[in-house]
Amino acid sequence: MNIALIENKIKTPIKSLISGGMYVASITPFDENGDVDVYALQSVIEYVLAGGCDGYVVAGTTGEARSLNTKERTVLLCFP
Repeated sequence: MNIALIENKIKTPIKSLISGGMYVASITPFDENGDVDVYALQSVIEYVLAGGCDGYVVAGTTGEARSLNTKERTVLLCFP
């Protein structure tokens, strides 16, 4: 994963995105085809943020990062 490419896409250095507060490790939902389910992910993120969390961590601590391919990691990292 090329962090510089991701930072360029989102126009923000990764280390400046986390400013403190409470973050939760998010699950990665998949659809029936085995692709990242962005609609379900949006629902999870909205639920977490509505519950008072300051942010979320994708593919952070639930063991998914090693099993995701480059396309799936890019979808998660570039998700709005």
